[in-house]
Amino acid sequence: MKFVIIAAMDKEVEYLTKNIPLVNKRTLDARGYKYVVGDYDLERNIEVIIGVSGVGRVASGLLLANLNYAFNLTCDDYVVNVGTAGGIGKVSIGDVVVGLGCVYGDVDLSVFAKDYRYGQMSGCPLEYKGNDKLINLLKKSALNLKMGHICTNESFMIDYDKASKLISDHFPDFNILAFDMESAAYAQAAMIFKNNFLAIRYISDVIGVGDQGDIHDSNLESSSMVALKICLYLLDNL
Repeated sequence: MKFVIIAAMDKEVEYLTKNIPLVNKRTLDARGYKYVVGDYDLERNIEVIIGVSGVGRVASGLLLANLNYAFNLTCDDYVVNVGTAGGIGKVSIGDVVVGLGCVYGDVDLSVFAKDYRYGQMSGCPLEYKGNDKLINLLKKSALNLKMGHICTNESFMIDYDKASKLISDHFPDFNILAFDMESAAYAQAAMIFKNNFLAIRYISDVIGVGDQGDIHDSNLESSSMVALKICLYLLDNL
């Protein structure tokens, strides 16, 4: 089984790369993408692959495509996206949101009203659901996690009124707790490739509160440390 950990930025996985105990640890280059690869559990045949996409939706889709072709991922493998997000609603800095589902916040094909709801990409579902097995494992854990939805936009969300209106206008039936720039794109690509996928987001900043850019950057290390605990729990319990 391959357990793939992906993030948008190097800083979001640096701590994991250094601290997940791997045998035969090595770096592989696959058409410009560098991956840290190693065996986590030889008896259970668990291999860990860690990769970084870069920020944004195009970068996210390209990484998933590269991963699938470079490592021949199958329905027995898992792809877990860790990283940071801006929080909204009943979350604070340091909270962790497990993505029950991911949606796009800036896709609008609603002119074709009978076929598409706001946020729904052509030929795709409105919501890209997280992998049930991983979600259920995390629900059973002693980790302090919040279950909710993640909204992906091609911008760093800082306007509380805009974010709140987006939710109330278009996603009142979703429990959106985090805004980011990659999760739904990773999830859409994972759906196409039939990957078992889950996005997990550390709340690094709260939308509309303080200087979000600086606050976000100051929490990157904490994010990676929390991601390590979550990934180790999943690896030990799958």
